[in-house]
Amino acid sequence: MISPRLSKRVLTLFVFLPLILWTICLSSWAQEPINRAPAPPAHPVVQRPVKPPPPPAKPATAHVQPQVHQQQAQRQVAPPPRKVQGSLDPAAGILAQGRGAQSANQTNRVGTNSTGGVHPRGTPGGGTANMSVLRMPPNARSAAIPGGGTAIAHPDGRRWVVDGNNQVRAFARPGLQATYNPNGKLSSVHYVRPNDNLVVTRTASGARQALAIRPGGVIVVTSGPGQGFVQRPIPGRPGYFARSSLVNGRPQARVYRLYNYRGAVYVRDVPATYYSPQFYSSVQNPWPAPVAYNWGSQPASGMSNSAGYFTPAASYASASAWLTDYVLTDDLKTAPQNQPGYTSSPGNPAAPNGTGAEAATAATPVTPQVKDALAQEVQAQIADEQAASQSDAPAPPANPQSLPPALEPNQRTFVVAQSLDVPLAAATCALSPGDVIERTGDNLLPGNKVAVSVTASKPGECPAQTSTQIDLLALQEMQNRFREQVDAGLRTLASSQGRNGLPPGPAADPRPSQEGTAPADRDVATTLAQAQTDADQAEAAAAEGASAVGASNASGAM
Repeated sequence: MISPRLSKRVLTLFVFLPLILWTICLSSWAQEPINRAPAPPAHPVVQRPVKPPPPPAKPATAHVQPQVHQQQAQRQVAPPPRKVQGSLDPAAGILAQGRGAQSANQTNRVGTNSTGGVHPRGTPGGGTANMSVLRMPPNARSAAIPGGGTAIAHPDGRRWVVDGNNQVRAFARPGLQATYNPNGKLSSVHYVRPNDNLVVTRTASGARQALAIRPGGVIVVTSGPGQGFVQRPIPGRPGYFARSSLVNGRPQARVYRLYNYRGAVYVRDVPATYYSPQFYSSVQNPWPAPVAYNWGSQPASGMSNSAGYFTPAASYASASAWLTDYVLTDDLKTAPQNQPGYTSSPGNPAAPNGTGAEAATAATPVTPQVKDALAQEVQAQIADEQAASQSDAPAPPANPQSLPPALEPNQRTFVVAQSLDVPLAAATCALSPGDVIERTGDNLLPGNKVAVSVTASKPGECPAQTSTQIDLLALQEMQNRFREQVDAGLRTLASSQGRNGLPPGPAADPRPSQEGTAPADRDVATTLAQAQTDADQAEAAAAEGASAVGASNASGAM
């Protein structure tokens, strides 16, 4: 049986460590010994060193990977999460709540010039275009951070870190910790309540994902209304989890099993249904004649930002070709649309992560060659499922040194299943559901990364031929999602043979998989909706706290 401590370490490793690494670096940078005092203020103020907000605590839970970001460090199985100043201990509940922003009119000027005025912000040409001062609440203390920026603390427990442009980069109060990107947009917020441990993350393009950890090992992940899943341990089946989601508005469960590979803990999808050998054979061979299939409005659903990227074929010569378009259509329906407020800003015209550089990137459409590569992956998945169907029994314990499916030699092409940012040489770029990548590396790189190359992407995202690295666990989640979609497509083929434009075929004889069967959570719709509401509240609380500090002009106006 998997111990509770290991279960807690698993999700910490998979989800939150990559999300908060940049914050750890920021906090470490801010906590270095201050060996140079700030310039004397315009008015006598006692300046005492303060510590910046700590990085978000690593929540303890079982495995799930809702999102993987590009930042990395040496990754091992994570130790138990550290309590951050006692304020994020779920057992103790939320301590004193932040008292909200106090008078926003008071300003404390950090750094003055020789005439006693505000030190102006320099311009590349040496001018003084912006006269910016740091606005702080009454009774707050501040200290300059070596290299630029300021750490601020208030007696009520609120703390901030601002950068050299007086832009808030981190905020914390008892029970809440938030981080912000260079444009001042929310990057993550960790919000703890007595029976809830919530982490909300946003990619640079603004795509949001919320993860809630609840008693009993329950995990809720949502990326939009009606999207996501509720994961629960399956009683009496150690190492197995049931993920319940909404399929056509109805609860449906999918079973996952926990594995370990060289210290990287991951889950693998378990097929829910098996079919007759004759049916498997028919979907792996060409159809007697090409068939035209009317997708209706499905490919256009949720794809207003993907025009010119993907077009379903006019006809299909095989089930694998039809299943390829089925998978792409399904992923593109969940791809996030352009997010107002997370685009470029005048002050950052060429900043990375969708803040200027990406806006000019055209789509790299899904070509016939990309579809052929995906069709080969479909064939491989069907062959694996057919082999597993010959002996419908729980799989034996996995060899810790056995390859995850995502690293198997015949698994090369992946469809991105979730929004994420990936690293470039000196910046990052975005990927979202429906983009296609190819695994170019066979070995794990430091930090459990795998080398990949982009083969197809939508406007504003990583262009084709971009070489980058993706976390092994994120890659495995893409493969899991792909298996789910192929299974869903097989169900459609099995139930629609000879109808809706699909050719007739042998009897499918579907039967439930013993290992892949679990009851669905009947309250999944309510739970996902509540998680969305909780995420809204967490972001609002973070915005309110961060608004108490920031830049104003030299006259003190906002």
